[in-house]
Amino acid sequence: MGCGRERQPAGPAVADGPPPPPAQPPAPPVPGGPTYAAGAPASPVGALLSRTAKGDWVAALKVAAGPTALLLVLASVAAMFLADKAHSGGLGWGVRMRIALAMLLQGVGGGVSLSGNASASLEAFGAGLAGEVTLSLVPLLVTAAWAGVLAFAARRFVAVRPGLPAQAGAGAGAGTAVLEAVLRVAVLCGAGAFALGLLAQPSYDGVELSSAPFRTLLWSFLLSAVVCGAAVGRGGAGAWLAARPGWRAAMGALRTALLALLVVVTLAGVVTVVAVLATEKQDLDGGAIVAMLVLLPNIGALALAAAWGAPVTAEWNLPGVPFIGTSSGRESLGYGELGHLGGGWVLFGVIVGGVVGALLVGFLAVRRSAERREQLLAAGFFVVSLMLLVLAAGVSATAVFRDGGGSDGGYGSGSGDGYGSGFGGGYGGAYGGHVAGAHGELGASGAETLLFALVWTFGAVLVMPYLLRMVGRGGGPATPAVPPAPYAAPAVSPAAAYDTPAVAYDTPVAPPVPATPTAPDLPALVPDVTPPAPAPVLPLAPSEEPAGPGARSGAGNRPPRDGDAG
Repeated sequence: MGCGRERQPAGPAVADGPPPPPAQPPAPPVPGGPTYAAGAPASPVGALLSRTAKGDWVAALKVAAGPTALLLVLASVAAMFLADKAHSGGLGWGVRMRIALAMLLQGVGGGVSLSGNASASLEAFGAGLAGEVTLSLVPLLVTAAWAGVLAFAARRFVAVRPGLPAQAGAGAGAGTAVLEAVLRVAVLCGAGAFALGLLAQPSYDGVELSSAPFRTLLWSFLLSAVVCGAAVGRGGAGAWLAARPGWRAAMGALRTALLALLVVVTLAGVVTVVAVLATEKQDLDGGAIVAMLVLLPNIGALALAAAWGAPVTAEWNLPGVPFIGTSSGRESLGYGELGHLGGGWVLFGVIVGGVVGALLVGFLAVRRSAERREQLLAAGFFVVSLMLLVLAAGVSATAVFRDGGGSDGGYGSGSGDGYGSGFGGGYGGAYGGHVAGAHGELGASGAETLLFALVWTFGAVLVMPYLLRMVGRGGGPATPAVPPAPYAAPAVSPAAAYDTPAVAYDTPVAPPVPATPTAPDLPALVPDVTPPAPAPVLPLAPSEEPAGPGARSGAGNRPPRDGDAG
């Protein structure tokens, strides 16, 4: 201003370094794609499904191939044992295999139903069969074998990839790596069971068999997800349970209950099958023996319920069949009926078997549990598991029949056999197209099973510690014995105990060393202490006579003095 020139305004501040790059224009939207805002995160479920679809399907196929092949092999073997009865009806191996496959698929959630019109095969009798029969029977041995093969294959998959269970938190999507692998295996297991369900639908002489493939797909998917998840996530769950003592105790009690259930039910089934084979071997063929082996867990669950006092009941509700004379009925097999068999020895053996089973449950619960609460929790888990198993071990059959043609009307029946069977029958007359329904079921009473299972199981768990002490085995898991402290700990006030740091309690404190007491029979070491017994006075020689009358005799026996020489 002093020079007559106007001051120019100051320019913008120039930052150090190179200039920033120009802003890029936003990418154009993809036609047909999502309309999320730029930078918005995708849905967690969508991201999980996307990573699952892009994962390793070859490894999942290796895991899921075992259970699917197992069902196919078992059906092929069962078809060979059913050849004797099937040849008389004209059924070939392919039809028999598909029928057996439909029966086995019930172990993973399938179903069996017969529907159609079989009038052509009954023309010689002047009767017809038309309607539908549904059989509900779960072969638990097939379920256990299928789950065991799947768990073994999943554990081998984890052994090949040991870092899979511990990938949580290792990166984006790594925490769900186990879940993604489980979903892939479950999808393939469900697809394999669905394909077998489509195969297991034969038709013969106007009657079609349905195995409910869509229901098989759903239940096999859920079952395989649970089994594979438990097998794959077992290693990663150890660290999680280690920080939670309550959950760790609950899981330990659950494992103990499942182990006890497996041991007791298998033992009961084996004993029952052996007893039946020994008494009824003349009336049994190869097909009946195979059926009993396939239904071994079912037989064991019902036999254990009967051994503990819950009767096994068979009920049926039939329409008015002229030559049967009754429309409904009920038969039970309990202590009262068993007492009339074998002069009472059958009942005695059944009760002894129930006692042995209860003691096995109590022994496993006591020896595998750390405290009384865990023992009682294992007993509770065992009762619940047994109730579920008994409900699944039963069998039921339902039939609905219509007049299928003929002059005299029609009769139809549906039944299932193999120590878990139901019977249903119906009669349809030709007058007005009569429709008849029937229902039959066999199983153990649920309320009585629950009551007796509670009594036997908890009674055995409460009594077993005392029995183990009587035989010198102790009443719980082995724990190192801690010797008692020789001296009482010094008394500490409650306030001081809470104020003392935890390290002070961990530091070992040596007890004071007591003074060694003087033995009472040793002579005193102090010079001027008189010994307990005076020494005898010995006669003196003439040279040792005292010099004067005041001298004391026996000078050699007196204690030494300061003036004495030597």
